[in-house]
Amino acid sequence: MFLLKGILFLILLGFIFFLIAVLRLAWSARHLFQMFRSGHTRPQPNDTYGETIQTDDGTVVDRRTSQEANRKIIADNEGEYVEYETIDN
Repeated sequence: MFLLKGILFLILLGFIFFLIAVLRLAWSARHLFQMFRSGHTRPQPNDTYGETIQTDDGTVVDRRTSQEANRKIIADNEGEYVEYETIDN
């Protein structure tokens, strides 16, 4: 009888661990779905823009704030005019 209770306890314990793993997987999938659906990612530390670019020799991280990253660099009335010529064959 003691052996039967031990086996039943182990089966119940295994079922509980399995149920926790399935619920955690479902929560993670739901969280990812909501994140992709809303288009938002996790906020970067220190309120930085945090655009990351992978290169061959390492990783470059842009630590500007979103305001600094989205500001205009060249005013609308500034710029270079280039005249193009077409070559007819």
